[in-house]
Order: sequence, then C-alpha cells, then structure tokens
Amino acid sequence: MSSDSSHLSCVQQQLASIQSHVLGRKAALIDGCSVDVPAVVAVSRHAHVPHIDSSVEKQDAIANAVAVVAKLASGEQSQYGITTGFGGSATTRTKQTALLQKALVAHCQAGIEWIRGVMFVRLNSLIRAQSGTRWIVIEGLYNLLVHNIAPCVPLRQSVSASGDLGPLAYISSVLTGNPDIYAWYGEGAERKIYSSATLLQKIGMQPIEFIARKVSRS
Repeated sequence: MSSDSSHLSCVQQQLASIQSHVLGRKAALIDGCSVDVPAVVAVSRHAHVPHIDSSVEKQDAIANAVAVVAKLASGEQSQYGITTGFGGSATTRTKQTALLQKALVAHCQAGIEWIRGVMFVRLNSLIRAQSGTRWIVIEGLYNLLVHNIAPCVPLRQSVSASGDLGPLAYISSVLTGNPDIYAWYGEGAERKIYSSATLLQKIGMQPIEFIARKVSRS
C-alpha cells in the first residue's frame, strides 16, 4: 500500500470516528488515557458531551495526589509553583499557597470553539491524578463543558505567560465566580455573554476556592 493510500485510509477512519461521536454511537471518555483526535474534534466543534470517569478508584487516586501536594506545601523544602513563584520569580518564597494561585491567574489574564477543546484535553490531563488537583475542580470544569459554557479568552495574552497558561487562567477563573471574567452560555438565539458569578448561579454551582497548585501547570 502506498503512503498516499495509507494516509487517505487513516483520514477516512478519523472522519468515521468523528461521525460516530456526533451521531451518538460512540462517547468520548475523560479517563486520562482514551482521548484521541476524533474525540477532541467532536467535543470542540460538534458540541459532543463526553463522559467522565467518576469511579471511586479514580476519585481515590485524585485524593491521594491532593494529599501529596498538601504535604509538600506544608514542608520546609521549597516546591516550585507551590511555595515559590513562577519563571523568573521562582526564587521568591511564600507560605500563602492559595494567594499564590490567585496571583498567577491574575498575571496570566493580562492581555470559541477551540475553548471546548482546551477544556476537554485539560480535563483528560487532570483526571490522571498526577497534578494534585481536587475532584471538585475537575468536576466543576466538566460541568462547564456539559453546560456548553465557553469562557471568553482574548487572542493576545501576557508576554510572560506560556502558551497554555493564558487561556487556562480565564477558564479556571470562571470556576471561582470572578465577576470580571465572562463566558458564553445558552443555546441558539439565547446564547449570550454573562459574568462568571451570574453563570454559576444559573447552573446552580458554588464558586470554588483554589488552594495550592490548582491553576499552575500540570
């Protein structure tokens, strides 16, 4: 088989898989290992609602990872992004871990379709229980995806923020109910931009308070 026909066959398989997601014959799964290109396309471009692995085993693994971060945060040795600043500020130290996460979000915020893809891929990363992110944060981000909420993210970000931190700062701030952060919500002609605080009220969700390592890179 030539390379051209092999490539064409691969593309056809990918398109068929996307169609299966769109028609409901296949469901994308957020479990840390099952995400592929067709699933990302279906979620981001076709409003496919993925399933999430909320098993006891998965939540226990996440709780154990959170406990590791909490232990590191309370220790004497400095931990990058937990008790230190980021990038050029890594030499600074703090015990105010929750305030550090808020400062990171505010810094990266200086400065729609693909947003769903970002949220989906990030969820698949967080659910691996390797970053110490609490289940309440993972569940909250999943709720945004299920309710088709798309945070408003500017095209240009802070010069010092790496490629993913800027968009993630806006997305994560919706979970906190920050009144200065906005997002799209609703269907069809009713789809409008609301403040994060208003959005959380509309979907019956309580604001989440970030603690150590919740918004730094995982």
